[in-house]
Amino acid sequence: LPGVAYAIALAIELGAGAFVGSIREATAREARRRNARAIRINPDPGVCTPDTLVLRLGALEALTQISEALGQSLVVQDAR
Repeated sequence: LPGVAYAIALAIELGAGAFVGSIREATAREARRRNARAIRINPDPGVCTPDTLVLRLGALEALTQISEALGQSLVVQDAR
């Protein structure tokens, strides 16, 4: 992108429970393919590889905290 010195790729997985192996595998595969960091956001993340960053939070809470830490507004709405 013009004016961007560098970019960091992230593969963020939100709420894929312990029994959703296909989503977990797809996240890990895409992270490897893009040389990205995998981030799993789930209160019960299950077994993770050592290179996966785990946030033991619900998706809405995690995105809200990330938004606050960045000092930017991410559009976060509770769909419930």
